[in-house]
Amino acid sequence: MKKILSSLIGTTLLSASPAVADSLYYEELFEMSPAELAQIQVTSVSKRVENAFEAPAAVTVITAEEIQNTGYQNITELLRLVPGMQVAQIDSSRSAVSARGFARDFANKMLVLMDGRTIYNPLISGVFWDEHNIILDDIERIEVIRGPGATMWGANAVNGVINIITKQPQDVLGGYASVGMGNKNRIVTEARYGIDLDDDDYLSVYGKFYQKDTSIDLNGDEKYDESQNAMLGFKYEGVIMTDLEWSTQAHYQKGKQQQDYDNTPSGMAPFTTEINNENDLESFHSLSKFKYFIGNESIADLQVYYDFNKRDMRPALIGYDIHTVDFDLQHNYNAIDDHEIIWGVGFRHIYTDLRDSNLIRYKNDTDSRKLFNAFVQDRIELLDNELYLTLGAKVERNDMDGVEFQPSARLSWLVDDKQTLWAAYSRANRTPTINEEIVTQVFSAVGPGLYVGLHGNDSYHSEDMTAYEIGYRINPNNDLSVDLSGFYNHYKGLRTLESGANDPFYPDVIASFYTDNDAQADIYGFEIATKYSPYDNWRLGLNYSFIKIDIDVFTNSLASVVQVEEKGTPQNMLSLTSNLNLGYGLKLNNYFYYVDELELYNVDKYFRFDTTLRWLPNENFSIDITGQNLFDPEHQEFNGGTYHNPAEVERSVFGKITYRF
Repeated sequence: MKKILSSLIGTTLLSASPAVADSLYYEELFEMSPAELAQIQVTSVSKRVENAFEAPAAVTVITAEEIQNTGYQNITELLRLVPGMQVAQIDSSRSAVSARGFARDFANKMLVLMDGRTIYNPLISGVFWDEHNIILDDIERIEVIRGPGATMWGANAVNGVINIITKQPQDVLGGYASVGMGNKNRIVTEARYGIDLDDDDYLSVYGKFYQKDTSIDLNGDEKYDESQNAMLGFKYEGVIMTDLEWSTQAHYQKGKQQQDYDNTPSGMAPFTTEINNENDLESFHSLSKFKYFIGNESIADLQVYYDFNKRDMRPALIGYDIHTVDFDLQHNYNAIDDHEIIWGVGFRHIYTDLRDSNLIRYKNDTDSRKLFNAFVQDRIELLDNELYLTLGAKVERNDMDGVEFQPSARLSWLVDDKQTLWAAYSRANRTPTINEEIVTQVFSAVGPGLYVGLHGNDSYHSEDMTAYEIGYRINPNNDLSVDLSGFYNHYKGLRTLESGANDPFYPDVIASFYTDNDAQADIYGFEIATKYSPYDNWRLGLNYSFIKIDIDVFTNSLASVVQVEEKGTPQNMLSLTSNLNLGYGLKLNNYFYYVDELELYNVDKYFRFDTTLRWLPNENFSIDITGQNLFDPEHQEFNGGTYHNPAEVERSVFGKITYRF
């Protein structure tokens, strides 16, 4: 039990057997009160281990136990549990995910990390979520920061940071195998085996295959968007010497994704056409970490990774190969009284091979970009064990926009052991993408072989945001926890379209628009998250968020781009969760969501109800039956995108059998 408690309150699950761990989660979960669960430790706020209850940021942790309860089969569905997080399913494989506004199919202001490795795509300025459908049982926790995290994590951590932290090999010893089938997730099969090589060395290997069915459009017709993916990987951790630990991992995947492009421009009447395209995707990454204990008050961490990402969406869109090499060094130094200092430096090189099509065109076949950064942060204890001021800043030098400065100041007042009050000021930047600088996109046709085009702009610069936040947490008793946060964000240099002269390089584009930075915005709102246990075997959760977005576009700019941000975000969102231990190895988990209308897309407000019944007859075996979207046969959650018709989210059922050995 001590190890299970350390996993729920601390950072890792140190268990001799995953089967035993799962059994203990089931039997003893509700001995952990909401107040105790609120004390779980996090590392994403300031790159140091700290208590979430005391952290000066709006942070939410999705634990391994919560992941198992939901019965969900991908990360985006799990993020619905986070207050203020907008998650909308676009079609069978695509989702829009963002916090505090600016949701798009590729949300360009949310930084997403996996074990400290960024999975933010520098070409499209967002995340292809279908490329990261990992084994969910491998996830130790998901830390979500709503609000800027740029001082620690750098550019693009504007509206938030999602840090997916997976389990170490020593946490998954023994075997794990699972197979599931459903009407939308046709098949999901996965396996893993963890080995104790000796006292200090551990190895785990894993594999997964899944296949998703098609979605339907607003007319009820089947779309061309089936997908499948297979992946293999391993993780290793060990001790090189007494004061030096290291870990390494590698992951390879290959898949296919059908995609229908319904509104693509055509050079012949009626000037639009439909294309059914099969996208190929392939990726590989290797990640190594070294931790050196210099002394009791000093630790140095080095992280090195290589990432390869390949996707071919031709003939409809583009194909590309992206190679990323990244080095990050961090030093925690706490030898000075009342100061906890963290500093670090980093370097990233991104090299891209580009393959265009008739609709997406590049003047260059390749692109190379480098980024250098340095940061420092000092956590100062102003009053003993009560008042803390955290000051920090990151300086980045990139090839797109020169030098960026991203400071922050965070104040945390531990009123007593049941209350925390915090406030923060910070700045963050979103750097231009390759597409925003050098791409030409054909988005409509006006005659035989004649098009309207959107061009990149090499003068396009970073979008800037200044954020003011305040928060209050209280655990009045062991059975109740309440977390409140409010924010006001001011944005400058938001992306717009400007009319301009035609580019002679593309004579068939007779009307041209260029990306520019001619809009600004003010966004404010608040979020409430509560947990309550009326009985020892029953836990309830309530999340609510409100947001208001006001965007100003300068006179000569087109509003079509930023309208997506202003009217593509629900003003009100509500979620209710219920986790009930029925006894006899049965657990019933219910999830209810309300999402406001999206005015821009003519998407009505909707209610969504998901439920999972888990049966654990013994410590080695479990059966899960999950129903999603049970209130409606289908409903729309988001827009289809530039070349896509919208899709409906259908009712689905999924069953899974898991065996641990």
